[in-house]
Amino acid sequence: MKAKRLSLISITLTAVFLVFTACASTPAEAPADATPEQLIQYAQESYDNGNTNAAIFYYETLLMRYGNSDLNTYIVAQYEIGHLQSKQGKTEQAAKRMQEILSFYEDEELARSLPADYRKLAENELERISAK
Repeated sequence: MKAKRLSLISITLTAVFLVFTACASTPAEAPADATPEQLIQYAQESYDNGNTNAAIFYYETLLMRYGNSDLNTYIVAQYEIGHLQSKQGKTEQAAKRMQEILSFYEDEELARSLPADYRKLAENELERISAK
């Protein structure tokens, strides 16, 4: 009876471990033909499912694939990664990303072509980080 109970506990603990490690894993790679919108969707779904590491992976993939050719995409990905890092307690890394985003808005001409919401979001995130 005692052996059965220990076996059941062992199986339960193994199952719980597998569930948690599966949720924390990151994908090996993102689909090669994924559009920026799809990568953002994958990241949002990963975060909604409790997998912050996978969400960051998809945003980093977005940066690598599309960030060099589209500044708007670069800013979106940098903000989202920084925001998630802030939630993870990686405030120094997050603050650097937010400061970089804000540096693009210092050039008035360039700022007119950038997504205006991300300026305010980055400012707000920096304020939250500073308050911690």
